[in-house]
Amino acid sequence: MSKPFIFLVIITTLIFSIGFYQKMDLEKEKEILLEIDREFSKFSVENGTFEAFSRFMADDVTILPKKGHPISGKETYLELNSQRQESNTKSQLKWEPYFVDISACADLGYTLGRYESTVTDSAGNKQVTYGYYVTIWKKQKDRSWKFVFDAGNESPSPEEKEAN
Repeated sequence: MSKPFIFLVIITTLIFSIGFYQKMDLEKEKEILLEIDREFSKFSVENGTFEAFSRFMADDVTILPKKGHPISGKETYLELNSQRQESNTKSQLKWEPYFVDISACADLGYTLGRYESTVTDSAGNKQVTYGYYVTIWKKQKDRSWKFVFDAGNESPSPEEKEAN
């Protein structure tokens, strides 16, 4: 065998190996992002939605709130929502992601999932709503994942038959 042929075989093997290794890393990164979204939900249940969103959002976040205009920027979110913390209602937001995907560079990703929101008024009356959400995540300079976009829509309860 000639040296150029052996060199070509080695280079080709390396290229395929790197591609396979990178795919393995992407799958691992997807699992990491799913787990972060689950931690985000757990933190929301244990510490409240405001605290959870404050902790997991990026500085350049955009949120599409229910029946509201887009909120851009972490500071704006904190300012607008700190007032709600003082209301006489209690709320709990929890969710479970069911899909994740990330970019080939593993620096941008998104999760899709289903949420449950429970609001309890001062008289103890509970109202539960359900829905689906999409959260877009971006890897930060410190290599942590923070979300840069979040939106959801209400849906029927899980017990109600899904429309075709």
